[in-house]
Amino acid sequence: MSRDAVQTEHDLGSAGLGAQRVPTGRLCPSSRLAWLMPEGEVDSGRDTFPTPSMELTHLLVVSDLGRSVGFYRDALGAELHREYGGTSAVLRFLGTWLLLVTGGGPTQDKPDVTFSPPADPRNVSHEMAIRVPNCSMAYETLRSRGAEFLTPPVEYEWEVRCFFRDPDGHLLEISEAKLMG
Repeated sequence: MSRDAVQTEHDLGSAGLGAQRVPTGRLCPSSRLAWLMPEGEVDSGRDTFPTPSMELTHLLVVSDLGRSVGFYRDALGAELHREYGGTSAVLRFLGTWLLLVTGGGPTQDKPDVTFSPPADPRNVSHEMAIRVPNCSMAYETLRSRGAEFLTPPVEYEWEVRCFFRDPDGHLLEISEAKLMG
C-alpha cells in the first residue's frame, strides 16, 4: 500500500457501532492536515464543491489565547485538539473545528488583511448559534460555568433564545426551537 493510500474499509462492529462497514478512502496529501477523501473523488476543488470529505473550521481572532481556550473548553465543553506556539489553538466543538488565533498583520496570501479581535462587541458581523433542546437548562448550565449572558432566555412564538459573549466579545446564541402547530 502506498504512503498516500489507506485501507478502504473498516469494520466498526468491534467499536460497538454495529456490523457496518465504512469506506475510508485515501489520504489527501495536499492538505496541511491529513484528511480522507472517498475513493474516486477528484482532488481538484473544481470538479465537486463541496465534497463529503470537506470540513468547516470557524476562525476567531482573540486577544488572550489562554483565556479564550479556557472559556471554550471549560464553559462550553469544547475539546482542545492542539496548540501552536502560543498564537493559535484548535478545538473540536459540536462536530466543528474552532481555530482561535491571536491578531496579526498582512501575509503574502492576504496582503491587505489584518486579523484583530472585535473592536466593539456591540457591532456584530457574525455569531455562532447553538441549537439546544432546552434553552433555560442550557442557560443555567452555561451561567454556572462562567458564561455572562446579555439577558435571560426570551421566548418568541418560534423559539426561546438568549445571547452571551466570549472573553473577546464574539457573540454566541443558544436557541430552542418551538414546535409550530
